[in-house]
Amino acid sequence: MFIPRPECSNECSIIGWIIARRAHRDILFLDLRMAQGGEIQVVITRETSGVDFDKLSKLPLESSIIVTGHVIEVDRSHKRELQADQVQVVSEATHNPRVNLSRDFDCFDPKNADHVLSNRHLYLRHPKLAAIIRFRSLVMRTMRQWFDQHSVIEFTAPVLTPVPLYEDRTAISFRLDCDAAQKDPIFLTQCVGL
Repeated sequence: MFIPRPECSNECSIIGWIIARRAHRDILFLDLRMAQGGEIQVVITRETSGVDFDKLSKLPLESSIIVTGHVIEVDRSHKRELQADQVQVVSEATHNPRVNLSRDFDCFDPKNADHVLSNRHLYLRHPKLAAIIRFRSLVMRTMRQWFDQHSVIEFTAPVLTPVPLYEDRTAISFRLDCDAAQKDPIFLTQCVGL
């Protein structure tokens, strides 16, 4: 997430995941995939206070960090990079699942379905999926605003499921009259599970 600081127009904090790392003597370059979307290069020098340079240079890819610093434009390319003043490690990655989050990777290709579904928590950051999630969020927010403005109450109905989400003794089991071939019980959830 890109959090501008009000006291200085180009100072901000960015939350994201390390997707690439390059070290050149006393300068460390981290490519960071921002939580809100997009990527930015972070520049860290050995002299930067509040930073353990050696630890950061060995931090595994996909580790999540918060970087506070100053945004500058690089030459005439209009690309921005963040000169780090402070870096906080939120979570160090324990393994790299070899997730391909590049824009060229087709996460909707059926050949990649098993891999994407096995690592869906990471593929939510894929630019295409992230765009779909943001668009869906916008549509849902717009619909809820319209319903709210017209005094319509949102209601989430219980869900029928073949497996109880919680304890078996509290689950409500029943048979549907519309399906004569049904042998296994169906349970009525009391809340919407994820």
